[in-house]
Amino acid sequence: MFISVGPLRTSTAGQGFMPTEAVTRDQSTKDVINFIIGEGAKVHPSLTLADMGTKGMGLVVSTDIKAGTAMITIPRKSKVLINIDTACDDPDFGKVICYLKGAGLDERGCLAFWLVLQKLASTRSSKVKTRWCPYAAMLPTAQKLRDHPLLLDDSGMSAIANTALHASVTSMKENTLRQLGHLLGILSALEVKDEGPVDTFIRHTKIKQLWLWAHAVLLSRSGFGLSGEPGDSGVMAGEGLLMIPLVDFANHDSSGGNAEIRIQHASTGWFGGSSESISLVAKRDIKAGEEILISYTGGDILSAEQSIFTYGFRMDRLGAPDKFAVPTVSKPDGSDMRDVIRRLVHMDVAKDEADVITIQKDTYPEALVAYMCIDILAEKRGKLESLCQAYSNAERQEGMPPQVQSGCGFFYHQLELRPRKGPKHCSRAGYNH
Repeated sequence: MFISVGPLRTSTAGQGFMPTEAVTRDQSTKDVINFIIGEGAKVHPSLTLADMGTKGMGLVVSTDIKAGTAMITIPRKSKVLINIDTACDDPDFGKVICYLKGAGLDERGCLAFWLVLQKLASTRSSKVKTRWCPYAAMLPTAQKLRDHPLLLDDSGMSAIANTALHASVTSMKENTLRQLGHLLGILSALEVKDEGPVDTFIRHTKIKQLWLWAHAVLLSRSGFGLSGEPGDSGVMAGEGLLMIPLVDFANHDSSGGNAEIRIQHASTGWFGGSSESISLVAKRDIKAGEEILISYTGGDILSAEQSIFTYGFRMDRLGAPDKFAVPTVSKPDGSDMRDVIRRLVHMDVAKDEADVITIQKDTYPEALVAYMCIDILAEKRGKLESLCQAYSNAERQEGMPPQVQSGCGFFYHQLELRPRKGPKHCSRAGYNH
């Protein structure tokens, strides 16, 4: 069953942003850039942030950029790189993060809580202001991230009902909220009495949504593909989860993008020392006004499920939406199968026998796919021959479950009762055309 998961968006392949007005830095963007420059980073003067609509914020350049130009460079030792060490060393919340880590909260939980505290500190009502406020204030809201599986509302969840994806999302939410319970248990021992972000979090009326938001942000902004110079490993030594401020606003392009994140090594002196840095580098010449796009996977192929749970959208492959195989949890002989069929938002329709066979091999059992496709394909002019071929192949599979045989037989009968449209109708004897 190939389904486009309701509200979940796809990435935009190769579509740069071409504004009608000059690209300039607003005050919020200036604050973020000044913050990371103050921590030792270098930022190209033409780089800025712009609202990219459904994709959220994105990076744009206001002047032409030559291939090989580093638009952002951050030293490895800079405390602006967000990982567990940065959180533990944070002058504002480092002590509580270290306490949580020592009490058994895992790395993701610690970083998620650190993000929550920074976000709460960046609000106007907060009495605590940290150096991270400019960056935290720019992070997407829960509303902006509403398409992420962790933040799907009832409507989004109903769109994937009766599928294994629904069970996966539910399980992921339950595990994340179970971790929240563990966190609150640890925090209760601290006897927090001040009115700072920790106390605000504990008393927050939407604490569950806030916790899910933090995990969605962390997942979607810490999975970049990193590439190194020839001979390099392409990853930084000792890194677990890693967020790269400002770089993490770059949107994904399935065709590889016009820029990439590189790990670079350089000698620091006569005594053989070396330093590492992360750079966002132009892969080709980039025109003024063009959006900076990268490949989040660094050339690796993620499954659609990995893509959705990490970034909140289906990765495109070669500019075409990836198929998302979602096994049904319904019984073939039950009436709820009709509900599953009605819930289909999108299904790739095979154009020839080879495509049908390829599609059939992507899921299990094959007969179930043909069984579910009959109502859809039979109504599409020119697709009946392919349908019959797929149906025939499925029925010949050895070990077909009896309930699937029964379901296929029922829908085959329904198919025979339909008015003959398009290609010659298939007959049961040998599926002749």
